[in-house]
Amino acid sequence: ITATNATNNYTYYFGFSDNNSSVSPTNGCYFTYSTATTSWRTICKKAGGSTTTCDISVTVATSTWYSLKITVNAAGTSVTFVVNDDPVNKACTTTTNIPTVAVSWFTGMLLTAGSASVDLDYMDLTGDGLSR
Repeated sequence: ITATNATNNYTYYFGFSDNNSSVSPTNGCYFTYSTATTSWRTICKKAGGSTTTCDISVTVATSTWYSLKITVNAAGTSVTFVVNDDPVNKACTTTTNIPTVAVSWFTGMLLTAGSASVDLDYMDLTGDGLSR
């Protein structure tokens, strides 16, 4: 993923949620980048619960490619987010507010001023025995 504009106001989302037509899902775990925060953050939300966030502290630069990886353990009790294949320095693991409802992959952008785009070059979706 690469951002092409860092000056206009937008927020980008990539992960899984219960609502692919909303950039603010009720249930989901996803990466988010905002021109207001300038770094990758992760969010896990569960209906009726609170939101768990983590700042991975990777400052996003325009025209720079980033590898984003989300792994859910087989029990569905842990979600690990990794940026640029660096699980030691650029990662976050969440064990709270993980959705227990059906979810699917989504990506989206909320643009509040100007114009912007985010390029997605490659996506690999792999399931490994997770069921609810």
